[in-house]
Amino acid sequence: MKKNMPVENKPSRRIAVAGLLALPFATAAAAAETPGSDEELLKVREAVWRDWFGGNRKALMEILPPDFVGIGAGDGPFRSRDETIADSAGFVAAGDKLTDLRFNDNRIQKLGNVRIIYCGFSFTTSDKAGGSRTTAGRCTEVFTHSGGKWLHPGWHLDSGR
Repeated sequence: MKKNMPVENKPSRRIAVAGLLALPFATAAAAAETPGSDEELLKVREAVWRDWFGGNRKALMEILPPDFVGIGAGDGPFRSRDETIADSAGFVAAGDKLTDLRFNDNRIQKLGNVRIIYCGFSFTTSDKAGGSRTTAGRCTEVFTHSGGKWLHPGWHLDSGR
């Protein structure tokens, strides 16, 4: 009696060609999840700052994830998302306004879908009495790209001294 030998598992030419034809589609799908340009990221970063100074709770809730950590330039405690948004609301409620915002020496480190921005910053605010104050320093900001949008899970500001 003749024993049946197992059939070798070799891909056929048809499967190989189909795989090659599918490659551009797989590449396009991966590219769709790739974060945008540095310029796009810098615009998103500036919008976050303006949203904070403008008391835009809705925008901040969308970009700051629940596990957000913010470290200010002073010696105060680390801030959660809720505390950071409350700080923003307090700034606006006090009648304070942003009058100037600048960033310099932007350096972006790219790690997969994570971007870390290192830069210098300065901003000027005015209060309801007409006084103004300029604050400057350095910052490190973390952004992640997920679901086609940027999230901002943390920042660290310092005085640069």
